[in-house]
Amino acid sequence: MTARQEKGTVIKVGRYKAEIQMDEPAPEVCEGCSCGLCSGMSSSTARTMEVDKDSLQEGDRVLVKVPQHSGALSMTMLFVVPMALFVLGMIAGITLIPGDGGLPVLIGLLGLVGGFGLAGLIERFALRGTSVEVRRLATASATQTT
Repeated sequence: MTARQEKGTVIKVGRYKAEIQMDEPAPEVCEGCSCGLCSGMSSSTARTMEVDKDSLQEGDRVLVKVPQHSGALSMTMLFVVPMALFVLGMIAGITLIPGDGGLPVLIGLLGLVGGFGLAGLIERFALRGTSVEVRRLATASATQTT
């Protein structure tokens, strides 16, 4: 899995989280990128990211590695899996409980809820090792003296 790397500066440190202001990306970084984030931002808009605090201090220069996921995987998890289970629930409800009652719809909705639950489990366990990595490049005291 590929990861996008960007540099930034820690601007605020809370009890558990640290806020990083990302540097302006170089134009070649955004070439061919379809995310639209860079082109949709004005020059006065600061890009910030919140990460786990660890041992970061305000003013630290850091390198942030953000894993890039496939859009197809996200769409599958959010739309296809729940809708497939919804349709299967409707078919099961109609097959097992014939009639015009609302029970097949209820079973279909349970399938939809189960699909969202399954998508959440896939995201939590299958993509567990794909978290944001932060590496300190320079401490706050070193960046203030330069």
